[in-house]
Amino acid sequence: MMVLLGGSGAPNFGDELMLQHWLTLTSTAAGGSGDHSVVVDNNSADVSTELFGARFPHARFVSVLKKLRHPNRSTDLMDNVAFGARFFSSGAYRKVPEVMAILPILERTKLLHIYGGGYINVAAGAKGGLLLGLAADARRTFGMRLVATGLGLSPLTIKERSAADLEESVAAFDLFETRDVHGFQQLKKITGSLPGLICGHDDSFLQPLRTNPSRTGHRKLHLSSTKDSEDLLRPSVLRAIRRNLPRFDELVYWACAPRVEGPVIARLQAEFPQMRVAPVEELLFDGLPVDAQDYMLTVRFHPHMVASRLGCSGQFFAEGAYYDHKHASVVQLGSGFDKYDVEIRDFESAEQPIAWREPAHIALKRLIAQRIYRGPADTKAAAAA
Repeated sequence: MMVLLGGSGAPNFGDELMLQHWLTLTSTAAGGSGDHSVVVDNNSADVSTELFGARFPHARFVSVLKKLRHPNRSTDLMDNVAFGARFFSSGAYRKVPEVMAILPILERTKLLHIYGGGYINVAAGAKGGLLLGLAADARRTFGMRLVATGLGLSPLTIKERSAADLEESVAAFDLFETRDVHGFQQLKKITGSLPGLICGHDDSFLQPLRTNPSRTGHRKLHLSSTKDSEDLLRPSVLRAIRRNLPRFDELVYWACAPRVEGPVIARLQAEFPQMRVAPVEELLFDGLPVDAQDYMLTVRFHPHMVASRLGCSGQFFAEGAYYDHKHASVVQLGSGFDKYDVEIRDFESAEQPIAWREPAHIALKRLIAQRIYRGPADTKAAAAA
């Protein structure tokens, strides 16, 4: 029995893509059986069952540990780590009926795996720090192996006080992978050189990307936003889109989080009635509608990540350290995207798409997966890849 614990279930394209990759890997190991050998604990069991239940019969979905909150509703990262680090050992779990209901699962769990995403940091996910402490305490209590992959921890600035709970929690992991240099360096500064700490890649590198042949072969302008961002709706950006549209055959909006992006989509469709909305199910299961000749304007991280890996050019919006570090990590890996500049008059695809080291990145991620699922692998070989 293994438990995958993470930030999917909104739904949100990037988080669902990472979970999809891990379910694909564990499904192969399970022979595609319906034995519920994997339990996924995330934001919504209903959403995940709807998206993945029929496709991955070996998985069962619950929403228990990911929904736990600090009793005082603290949004301080260290408060949440400290509460999680004593959740089982203090007996606090006995007061939560939902946790008691999954206790037999935890008692049989051989591996607890916190999978990727940017839901543990001081900017967007301080409450997620509870998961780090909770996972470490679960290991001490139940004795399972414990790993984390592809975590986007940056920014990780912490108030000047003891970080003992965070250091002790991370030290409990057999393997702890950050997905970017910023998070790795910040965590290393706080916790020291822990043996299981690895600077690796986003979990979307676990499987090669697929494109959709029925949606490629013509030039597209792609848009992607979050529910809170006004970037794509700025008058200057709307004018730039309108000016460049004749250069493209299709305008496509990536509905990464359809349940919350409705107002943004409606405002863009009012400006551009011809805009096609690509639902999250299409992006996950039909293949990505991206060509090297395409162009993208994005606020979101994963559309930037996957489109640029497929040779697409574009620009990203990054305001604040959280998104600045996320997008910078993609640029460091090989993206040809630029930070949005109103002075760039034409949305031009690169004459020669940036050559990603895609095989090497996937090989590194698979070495890490091999270390998790088949026992220790050669860390030096993984780092060299």
